[in-house]
Amino acid sequence: MEFRWPCERVVLNCLTCKAGVDFSHSSGTCTGCGQHYRVLDGAPVMLEESGHRAEQPILSEAESQRQAVREMFTTINHSLEEQGVSRFSTFINFGYEPLEEEESSADRHQGVNESSVRMLQEVVKGFELDGRDILEVGCGRGGNVNYICRSSKPNLAVGLDLTEANISFCQNNNRYEQLYFCVGDAEQLPFERESFDVILNVESSHLYPDVYAFYREVYRVLKPGGAFLYADALDVPVFKACMEQLEGMGFEVVLKRDITENVLRSCKTSLKNRYAALSRGFQEEEDKIMNWLAAPGTAKYQDMFTGKRTFHIVQLVKRGNSV
Repeated sequence: MEFRWPCERVVLNCLTCKAGVDFSHSSGTCTGCGQHYRVLDGAPVMLEESGHRAEQPILSEAESQRQAVREMFTTINHSLEEQGVSRFSTFINFGYEPLEEEESSADRHQGVNESSVRMLQEVVKGFELDGRDILEVGCGRGGNVNYICRSSKPNLAVGLDLTEANISFCQNNNRYEQLYFCVGDAEQLPFERESFDVILNVESSHLYPDVYAFYREVYRVLKPGGAFLYADALDVPVFKACMEQLEGMGFEVVLKRDITENVLRSCKTSLKNRYAALSRGFQEEEDKIMNWLAAPGTAKYQDMFTGKRTFHIVQLVKRGNSV
């Protein structure tokens, strides 16, 4: 597949020396230090490959965590392919289901992926996406950025994910001229400072070895006045510390909303279909898949049910001129 990237609008920077990377159809080369980067199905692979990282114990632990994430989502992709539902399975999240007092007749008939679409709608509510440069960090299989391109008119949208299988799927199913994908690490975003108007991150940050490094990268590549639209499930003390970190960096909190009940309801109602789609890839690992899906009775579900862990939507703005 031909290399596809908006080089003049979004500059890719080398992770080592921060100089620009010049891509051809098959590979990229840093104009500063000469480091090489691969291309996967036409998308840039902006990762420090093995051998480039410093040998430090804490880094080795972090890389092991990243590798576990890659393996999990690669297995999910294979399972969806084997079940013949890959094309329709563009979202990988718990979803949002309205509580009884929120429901309307329209809520009950939104079709495939309705709870995941509703989650995205709640996360971006109140923010203008038309004409914006949008980055989703942890884009998974591209459901969110595809929906944004379908329902809004962004200037451009970029989906970045650590798992190559996710980006390969996204590249091969991309139907929008203004939508691009990149393999990359949330803690080392390969973009110049102040590149995006909106950064989206949904149910992904709890997997990062150093979430504070991710926050610093978001702040760096977000334009002044830009919006960081964020949703995830975190242990209560961790969430409190994360909010303090974000505000200390210079973000203004526009909205902080606990949606744990909505997520638990979605986990229960969506369990049967999601388990059927994923079970083949995790044979003899039923406990693992049930916990990943936050099925009732699992540790992940119980943590949210008892209040040990809460799921919040947080909308933040980088102080500066308004978006």
